[in-house]
Amino acid sequence: MTLGIQVSKVSDDMKELVAIDGFAWRTDAQTRLEFEAQRKHEIPLTAGQVCLDLIDTHGNIADTITITEKRYAVLTGKFR
Repeated sequence: MTLGIQVSKVSDDMKELVAIDGFAWRTDAQTRLEFEAQRKHEIPLTAGQVCLDLIDTHGNIADTITITEKRYAVLTGKFR
């Protein structure tokens, strides 16, 4: 299993995260690099924002970064 990024949106009532996407780059190193590149865009957790979870090789959440939907659109445009 390789590293991946799970994407979730914070519900309006902030009681749950709704999974909306997931992806990985060609290598674990590139996936980690792209994940860490988002850290400079990290914001406080609020309703309607997007959480990026770095999923380790065992399927566990290794780290989480919260970003805006606008930043997520930039990230997915880079990936897709």
